[in-house]
Amino acid sequence: MRKLFLTLCLALATVGALSAQNFLEYGITAGANVPHYSTNATGVEVGNKWGWQAGVVVRINTPIVAIQPELLFVRNSIDLKGAAYDINVKSNSLSLPLLASFKLLRIIHINVGPVFSLTNDCKYKFEGNKYDFGRMQPTVGYAVGAAVQLQHLLVDLRFNGQFKGAESLNHHDINLKINTYSVALSLGYLF
Repeated sequence: MRKLFLTLCLALATVGALSAQNFLEYGITAGANVPHYSTNATGVEVGNKWGWQAGVVVRINTPIVAIQPELLFVRNSIDLKGAAYDINVKSNSLSLPLLASFKLLRIIHINVGPVFSLTNDCKYKFEGNKYDFGRMQPTVGYAVGAAVQLQHLLVDLRFNGQFKGAESLNHHDINLKINTYSVALSLGYLF
């Protein structure tokens, strides 16, 4: 009787663990992004550079749609040239995408949802001193994309946009409203 009870408990624990594994997936992700920054300010040239992002992803699976929060560290930089300045602005931001993930054909996921910029640290050097630039990312944006999941490997391609421009105000009379979007390609591993 004791052996049967222990076998039954082990079987239930195994089924519970497998069920929980299908309900909750988590992993890591990293990749490159191609940002496009622009401004309507006259006399300002914007030079866009490739960036990167890395972070963690969680997927909560339900029968209809999966909820996929992520926490990403995003690094970007741009060159700004005006009549009185030529600076390179480096941006470090912590982003929280909250995506709805719709599964198609067992391996394809369509992802859509808001992206919250939790921190946005932008700095540049001018004559040997470091200055705050303001914001380069919007506080709230959106993401739309698709992902392919092959076993534990995740390949994600998405478009990140914004609802309104980010204001940048700093010490050198550089007052800009910056508009941005980016295309990001990431590889991830789900445990």
